[in-house]
Amino acid sequence: LEQRGQHRKAMREYDLAIPLAAKLQAPREEVLLLLGRSTARAAEGNKVAAAQDAEQAALLASDLQAPALLVKVALARGAASETPADSLRAYRSALALAEKTGQREEQSAALAGCARAQLQLHDTAGGLASIDNALELVEHAYSTLESRDIAGNYLTEHRASYELAIQAAMQQAVDEPGKGYEEKAFAWAERARARSL
Repeated sequence: LEQRGQHRKAMREYDLAIPLAAKLQAPREEVLLLLGRSTARAAEGNKVAAAQDAEQAALLASDLQAPALLVKVALARGAASETPADSLRAYRSALALAEKTGQREEQSAALAGCARAQLQLHDTAGGLASIDNALELVEHAYSTLESRDIAGNYLTEHRASYELAIQAAMQQAVDEPGKGYEEKAFAWAERARARSL
């Protein structure tokens, strides 16, 4: 539902599933459901409710002593943050945790989050470096996928990161004309197009 932009419908499903997971004493599933609802709420612009879900998930994840879940909590905190500076701190925390646990997909998500926050803070060079690193991880993972269908779906999920890279390179081209950032934006656009074929 969320991938189709049906966030309200997704939230209704989460509202039904979260108490059920609690009743069944399934804390890991409850954490994942809370994080899913947090993401949907953040996408709808309800950052306060998204942050509340992220914090509730954090309490449960801490009790479980599950580092992989704590990475997801830090990512949710980044998405739910009210300011770009808070968002950047949360995404950097997620990145550090993901690096410790070796979660490359989450590292990529954290770097993309850092890039968005850095661009909002007018740190175009930092945003470009972060998204470059995020896409390097994405493309490494892409190169290891055996099925063309799975690889195509994987890149579709990361299309927004390619678009962010293009945006960051174009902004850097405006800030520093003639330094090759236009070509970098074009190269990202071509890589995204080539991967989608």
